[in-house]
Amino acid sequence: MPTFFCPVCWAESQEDSPVCPYCGADIARVLGSKSYSERLAEALAHPEPTTPLRVAHVLGLRKEVAAVPALAARAH
Repeated sequence: MPTFFCPVCWAESQEDSPVCPYCGADIARVLGSKSYSERLAEALAHPEPTTPLRVAHVLGLRKEVAAVPALAARAH
């Protein structure tokens, strides 16, 4: 069973939860208001440790130039 995370605060939430129980974000509205590229760039801050690596790879494959600042900000 997959784990779902709030796209605002990254708290774990139920798959069918319309509102984050921790921060109160309207999950559908947040996801619907951003492009796929924007959501990918935000997922660089995901708490699950392999997700940012996969996201960085996908951003590179897509040649998402707009994501370069977000990638650079997370470089160690």
